[in-house]
Amino acid sequence: MNDLVEIIRRIEENIDQEIDYKQLCKGLGITSNSLQRIFPVLFNITLSEYIRKRRLTKAAFELKQTQHRVLDIALKYCYETNEAFTTAFKKQHGATPSAVRKGAPFNLFDTLELNVTIKGGKEIPIEIITLPDFYVAGLSIDTFVNSPEISALWERLTDSDLVNDLMSISTGRSFGVCYDIKTNEQIKYMAGWEVESPEKVRHLPVDVTLIESSTFAIIPCIGEVPESLHNAWAYIWSKFFPESGYTYSGKADLEFYPEKVTDDKNYQMQIWVPVEKIKK
Repeated sequence: MNDLVEIIRRIEENIDQEIDYKQLCKGLGITSNSLQRIFPVLFNITLSEYIRKRRLTKAAFELKQTQHRVLDIALKYCYETNEAFTTAFKKQHGATPSAVRKGAPFNLFDTLELNVTIKGGKEIPIEIITLPDFYVAGLSIDTFVNSPEISALWERLTDSDLVNDLMSISTGRSFGVCYDIKTNEQIKYMAGWEVESPEKVRHLPVDVTLIESSTFAIIPCIGEVPESLHNAWAYIWSKFFPESGYTYSGKADLEFYPEKVTDDKNYQMQIWVPVEKIKK
């Protein structure tokens, strides 16, 4: 977790400059793609949105405490025009920059603090396995981590006639696949089942993705979804990675659902996190 603490510190230190995610991760044990994947899982906010909210908070304080021109403050916090700054400022604070300068209230968005509590003090049994290539077929969307579109995608699939056709020719293993992280923090997410080959589902209106051979850390998740997923990811970054000699490889990660998701507090599933040995 020290890497994430350092990243938050670097963001704050460079908040009035253009922030390059690769530079943000330089010298740390995390890649820019991995950072964009894990940040919203742990903090429930995307990296770009966090940076934007911190800039607009800093800008509000500067409006209150100085007589600098609004345009100068806008440029300082990486807005190219007064209009773009005012639109973003009003969206966050509910008031224009000039109104806040005159005394209107604004919304403070404080720096993030990383507080992870592992309940019960128990170690979670994590299995490390290396798997060959395999395929997952299903429905996919371009979305964001933690988006409600993901659960809606699962509902659309499981409520359709397609699900029976897909299950009948699958290996029986159901996965949510998160892959292809883009520079705008979008991901591609697939809800589907493992199949032996793309040819098996050629007659069905589904997408197929190849899960390349990789080493995975298999982490059990027990409890209601998505809270159990959040807790598992927090455990991986706070305990497993710092102590295991492994790091996140940045390949596709998977959610393995042995059965349909329910509200059962004892519901059991797994996340399969792609890992690689830290090079010494």
